[in-house]
Amino acid sequence: MRKKLIVGVFLIIYALTITGCGYEVFNRKFMRKKKKADASRSIYTIQPFVKPPSAEIYSHAFLFWKTWENELLIALSPSGYPRMINNLKVEECTGQIISNLNEMKKCLIESKAKELEPYIRQIEQFKFLVEKQSLTDPTLAGMRRDIESHKRNVDIRFSLSSVKNDLIPDEPVVVPPPESQANNIQVPADNKESVIPSVESQTSDNQIPGVQEQNQESAAKADN
Repeated sequence: MRKKLIVGVFLIIYALTITGCGYEVFNRKFMRKKKKADASRSIYTIQPFVKPPSAEIYSHAFLFWKTWENELLIALSPSGYPRMINNLKVEECTGQIISNLNEMKKCLIESKAKELEPYIRQIEQFKFLVEKQSLTDPTLAGMRRDIESHKRNVDIRFSLSSVKNDLIPDEPVVVPPPESQANNIQVPADNKESVIPSVESQTSDNQIPGVQEQNQESAAKADN
């Protein structure tokens, strides 16, 4: 009897446990989940584009040009045997050099920009030779000497300190007024509400026609 009671208690506990687990699984699978409240959205204010100063644009382009020209000199100095260059690397370097030189040219006044054009054409000729011909050792040696001379001349004649007086003047920056000032509309003094005096202040009993005569008659009777 005691054993049956213990077994019955365990069966009841087991049944309750299974029922509880099944209920949780049922809830997870079939019950609709509550929607989470949307997080607070950030509001961004779009500011008008302000072009950087010409000196800043020029200095960045000059730095990139110098870096790519150094990379070109390294690419034109192959090691090992046979001495062969990586044409794709040379084409990439020359393309980047031309792009940055043109960017520098846009920041210069017309007279100074014309002085830079021959150096751009010189790199364009190197790019054409690399794309159309197989370069031999003598050709590579001559190109390296020309590139070194090209780099030295541009570095001296077109550094930022050398062309600071030949940069295109910056346009004046127009800053729009804040919204608080734009919405702050003042009412002119002429639009103030006019104060209309009441009728009682304008007229009294003695000023109304007929009332004054009745008052005089009543006063005369009282005297008699």
